[in-house]
Amino acid sequence: MVAPQILIRRGARYPDGPGFARRVLSAELFRQSAADFMLNTARRYGDLTHYTGFGRHIFQFNHPQFIEELLLRDAGRHHRGVVNAARKDGAGGGTAYQ
Repeated sequence: MVAPQILIRRGARYPDGPGFARRVLSAELFRQSAADFMLNTARRYGDLTHYTGFGRHIFQFNHPQFIEELLLRDAGRHHRGVVNAARKDGAGGGTAYQ
């Protein structure tokens, strides 16, 4: 498996990612679908990205190794949104909603 590519500027607290203010001012936030945004973010910033939205820190995991670790091995220790937490119908193969 290829090693993850993580871009962190010297002295930065979090991995690189798109700035919320820039996305709002350029209207990029409203022009892209969620899938397009995530794909473009992965291409531009690498396998682990960070951005903020509405006062929350958001980490986007793009490398298969990270996704496996998060969804399968560490599922009980991360925050799920209200919609996802309430969903128990097995959507998505049941992996993301256990």
